[in-house]
Amino acid sequence: MKKHFNINKLDTKEILLITQSLLLGVTIAGRGFFWFVNQERVLNDSEFYVALHEVMPIWLWGFVILVTGIVYTIGAIYVTSMEQNNKYHWFSFIGGGTSSVFYFIMASAGMYNSLNWLTPYNFLILTVWTGVVAFIGGAEIYARRK
Repeated sequence: MKKHFNINKLDTKEILLITQSLLLGVTIAGRGFFWFVNQERVLNDSEFYVALHEVMPIWLWGFVILVTGIVYTIGAIYVTSMEQNNKYHWFSFIGGGTSSVFYFIMASAGMYNSLNWLTPYNFLILTVWTGVVAFIGGAEIYARRK
């Protein structure tokens, strides 16, 4: 018998977690896609991006972040089955951990190369948010190991 997805059977926690995973993942992937396809435009935007480009080409940053955002977004598919398997937790752990490192680097670079204090502040919030998600995912994977 085929199991059909029915949004009416989702509880509030599942809806919130799916929404959070989709929106945060798309936010991360969107920045990565922009950097991947618009390297010259990105480098002309601010010294902040030039500083990141000195560490690694901005298009490569973009590709890594695009993949990270996609991984994080895919986790939303597995929210409803997270009691039966670890797939959601693995996607959260990998996507959240990679994003956390990325946003930490961006927050650090933004301290001295951003237009105002709001840019590194936002990156710091995203660092903590994705880091907490990664920690919870990893802790759940660890707790379930047999």
